[in-house]
Amino acid sequence: MIRTFAIVFLHLPGLAWRGLLRREALPEGVRDLALALGPIYVKMLQVLSTRQDVFPEPYLKAFAGLRDDVPADPRTLDHALSRAFPDGVERVFAEFETTPIGSGSVCEVHRAVRHDGRRVAVKLLRPGARRRIESNFRFLHRLAWLAGASSRNLRALNLQGILEELQRLLLTQTDLVHEAGNIRRFRDAFAEIGRECEVRLMGELRP
Repeated sequence: MIRTFAIVFLHLPGLAWRGLLRREALPEGVRDLALALGPIYVKMLQVLSTRQDVFPEPYLKAFAGLRDDVPADPRTLDHALSRAFPDGVERVFAEFETTPIGSGSVCEVHRAVRHDGRRVAVKLLRPGARRRIESNFRFLHRLAWLAGASSRNLRALNLQGILEELQRLLLTQTDLVHEAGNIRRFRDAFAEIGRECEVRLMGELRP
């Protein structure tokens, strides 16, 4: 919570300056603040990027970039690969592209080639993502409770319920074992198409 307040405090002067002197740059300022705050706030803007009834076009355009263009975190690659492959990634992959082909609020995806020539996509979880999500939601639930206690209109919005649904969504995205199971079920359901699609977890990709 202290970290959240500190980040907001540091960004407030820039947001105020944009709001007063460069209003056209304010949407990018809100987007940058979400990126600094972490995955929960990025996910919120991803969801809001489709709400034309809530935000004008400049905000929707700024928020839409967060769907696939969240900046990569260099720590993600080092942290995830060192934990999954303590003997070195080169023992598992003949090639591994360090630049992600996709980067979201919780994970990023890299191209790689196995030693047998198979091309694969490797999905990496951002370090500390689950812990930060849980911490941020504790803070947001307190804010939602205060908002509901102070306003009947805000209480009618069921902010707590909205936050609980979003929290479940984000925490599910941090469970790559669960996601792999969903992909396997999808593969099996469409096996009759005739195109083989092999899905493995990183922990299973031992040399």
